[in-house]
Amino acid sequence: MATIPLLARTSAVDPTIGTLLEDVGVVCFDEFHRRDSGDARVLARVLNVIVDNAILLVTTSNYPPEELLANEYHHHLVRPTIAAIRQHMEVHELDARRDYRTITVSDADRRGYNRESSWPHLGQGNFSRSA
Repeated sequence: MATIPLLARTSAVDPTIGTLLEDVGVVCFDEFHRRDSGDARVLARVLNVIVDNAILLVTTSNYPPEELLANEYHHHLVRPTIAAIRQHMEVHELDARRDYRTITVSDADRRGYNRESSWPHLGQGNFSRSA
């Protein structure tokens, strides 16, 4: 059993996390990064349950695991969590070398899903299937 070391082991947090995730096969986190040491500690407990139960974890982040909690005063609290991430999970870096959120594109040049043109009845309060 792979367990991330924790300082406190007597609380309702671990059984609650276990109950919440008992029938879960996949967990997804967007922006897997913590700035608060309390949040990072709870996240460590969640990761224990994920690892122990072989739950698939899919995350996004703008930071590598080593920067999970970059605060120099609290970073030592997540070092075991970072080690467990590196030991039990595959980390893939996707570097487009360009931040597409900063590109200005005119409406005429936009590509992809457009709710108004694809499903015009959704914006009109009519949710029945159109003919």
